[in-house]
Amino acid sequence: MPFPKKRRPLQFSEQEILKLESIRRSRTEEKRRTLRAAFLLDSRSGQSDEAIAHQHHVSRSTVVLCIDKFLEFGLDAALGELPRSGKPRQVTDDAIAWVQHCACQKPKELGYSYELWTYRLLVAHIRKHCVAAGIRRCSN
Repeated sequence: MPFPKKRRPLQFSEQEILKLESIRRSRTEEKRRTLRAAFLLDSRSGQSDEAIAHQHHVSRSTVVLCIDKFLEFGLDAALGELPRSGKPRQVTDDAIAWVQHCACQKPKELGYSYELWTYRLLVAHIRKHCVAAGIRRCSN
């Protein structure tokens, strides 16, 4: 076995165990969350990372990453995704909501002669009315 286990089995509270078992058995949770819950529970039972990876048909590094996230950041971080690097968003949530609101309205309701939005018509409408709606970054 090339990767001997060097950590003790994970420790969880009763509430966390119930939560993990519920997620593991769930048929409506995301697949990655059910797998991560299974990794954590299997590690709690003392299985090696290699055995967990083999049992769930994933790479050993996938299991190690999940367990390391649990040890460093806690249960919720291990089950979810950590923020990634990259350029921060420049469009606010309010601007996105306003654009979605515009797209969900029919053009006829806004005075256009069209029944449905085309991409070009919707972009033109957004650029024309964004300043009046309080959206500053819309003319790119």
